[in-house]
Amino acid sequence: MSLREELLGCAAAAAVSTGLAWWLAGWLRRLGVVDVPGERSSHAVPTPRGGGIAVIAGAVAGMAVLHAMQPGAVPEPWLAAAVGMMALTGLADDMRGLPVWLRLLAQSACAALVIAHGLVLNRMPLPAPLDLPAGVLALPLTWLWLVGVTNLYNFLDGIDGYAAWQAMAGCAGAAMLGAGPALSAAAVATGGAAAGFLVWNWHPARIFLGDVGSTALGFFLALCPLAVGEQDRAAAVFTMAMILWFFLSDGTYTLLKRLSRGEKVWTPHRSHLYQQMAGRLGRHDGVVVRVGAAGTALGAAAVAAYAGRSAAMQWAVAGLAVAAFWAYRHVVERAAGAEQRVAAGRAGR
Repeated sequence: MSLREELLGCAAAAAVSTGLAWWLAGWLRRLGVVDVPGERSSHAVPTPRGGGIAVIAGAVAGMAVLHAMQPGAVPEPWLAAAVGMMALTGLADDMRGLPVWLRLLAQSACAALVIAHGLVLNRMPLPAPLDLPAGVLALPLTWLWLVGVTNLYNFLDGIDGYAAWQAMAGCAGAAMLGAGPALSAAAVATGGAAAGFLVWNWHPARIFLGDVGSTALGFFLALCPLAVGEQDRAAAVFTMAMILWFFLSDGTYTLLKRLSRGEKVWTPHRSHLYQQMAGRLGRHDGVVVRVGAAGTALGAAAVAAYAGRSAAMQWAVAGLAVAAFWAYRHVVERAAGAEQRVAAGRAGR
């Protein structure tokens, strides 16, 4: 695809997404599909959820435009079915609420569809020389990547604009992985749709993605690197992990911390680093700009390392990612600790 074609497809996706999101905000509110603020919520007013419908519709519109200019730039039916099934599961959860086991079962079915078509992670997703053959771990590792990223992405969709920003960065990176014209077109269109949705999702948000959007986006970004050639697949997954680094690291760290405390990890909470930072700043957009910009820069470095096929650059990116997360965690938790000490001192007076 030429740059002109990509821009046209992206613009069409953004236009459809922003227009539909505006309409959905009122319609979903009338239906009563809203997130009502609670003790563990990060928002202050009831806000419609399910805006991911607009992102999906925008992505489809963008792909239609790209297909008209370059026939064949459409994902295979089974791949569209996997993402569509994930979106429908999320929509059902938004509308009615689904038990955890049923969500995991549906997500596993979507992952199985991808695996059944040969998109399997056969090597460890680490730079050389640690990109060792996965062997018997190939199938469970692929399942863990697909289902794990899907759920972590959903967990990190807790403040205005954060997941939509990450979708734009993730899709930009996915389009550069070399997964073929169809998935590259899908990534361009989805990124444009996320940008259009961000118009209404920026703080203070008028509409939320909901599970229909967050799980579909997370799953789509996880499967994109699996669609590259087998020789580059592990490196592509590593690159996507770096692009999604602040989502994956924050989500995994918080999950492990809550497990160590014996908490029910599927229940709502406000202990993610980004939630603590938003509470301290008093605004969501401050977190999105700071952490989102850092993540975008890290992702750009990862894509450059992937394009250069440089293991040394990939290790440098990995080291930078670990250092950035440590600094992020240290700053947020140090501030939280200071606030707790002040509160304890006041209570003791």
